[in-house]
Amino acid sequence: MTPERHALYQVPPGTPHFDKLDAYMTLKEDSSHDVYTRPSSALALHLECAQRVSGGCLDCELGNRIREGDAEACLDAALRHMSGCEAPYSPEDALHYVELVLDPQPGVPIVPPSEELYRRALALSAMLHHEVHLCSRHIGTMRAYRKDAALLRAAQDADAAVARGLRCEGVFRVAATILALGELLHQDGRGGARFGCFEALWTAHDEYRRVKERQKQMPHRYQCAAAFCGLHTMKGRSSGSVRDWARHKSVCVKP
Repeated sequence: MTPERHALYQVPPGTPHFDKLDAYMTLKEDSSHDVYTRPSSALALHLECAQRVSGGCLDCELGNRIREGDAEACLDAALRHMSGCEAPYSPEDALHYVELVLDPQPGVPIVPPSEELYRRALALSAMLHHEVHLCSRHIGTMRAYRKDAALLRAAQDADAAVARGLRCEGVFRVAATILALGELLHQDGRGGARFGCFEALWTAHDEYRRVKERQKQMPHRYQCAAAFCGLHTMKGRSSGSVRDWARHKSVCVKP
C-alpha cells in the first residue's frame, strides 16, 4: 500500500494525527492484510491505525505490554520503528521485536502467539530482511544473489507466511526482487538451487501476477467507485465476490 492508495478519502474530525502515519498504514497493510481479503475500506484502515498508535508509546503503555509478553505489542513496536511513526526509524530495532515473536529467547516472557500473529510476524520479518538487502552495497550483484543472507531469509519467511495462508503485498515484493535480480544476472530465480525450493511463494506469486494483469485491463472491476473511499481490491466484481462487495457497500459511507 502506498500513500496514494489512501489519499482520496476524508478523515473525520477528531481523528488522532501522527507524523509518518501513512508509512505506518502502508506497512500495516502490506505485512498483515491478505491481498484477496483487504479491509472493508481504506478509511477503516486509517481509523484502525490511528487508534492503535494513540493507544500508548514505547516508553509507557506499549512498552509495558511488551514486557508482559504481548506478541501483538511487539509487532506494533516493529511497525513503529520500521515506519518512524512515534518511534525512531530503526530496522534493527524493528527486527528485534519481530524476532521476539518468531524466536523467543530464554528469560523473555513472550506469550505464544496465535497462528494469525505468527504469520504476520513472518511477513514482517520478510519485509524487514528485504529492506536490509535493498540497503546492501552488493545489491544487483552476483554476490547478492548467491550469498546475501538477508535476501535468503526474506524468501524463507515470505514462503512460510504464504504457506500459512497470508498472501500480502510484502511477500510478493520479495518474490519480485528475486525474479528481477535473477533476470539481471541471467539466473533462474524461481527454479535455481538457491530460491527454487520456495514453491508456496512462487505459486502464489503466479496467481498474483495474473490478477494484476486483469486489474490493468479492467480497473473499474477492482476498485470502489466512490471517490472518498480509496479501496482497491484483488477481488473483482464477480459472482464469487458478491458478498464481499455488498459488505463493503454497507460500510462505504462518506464521512
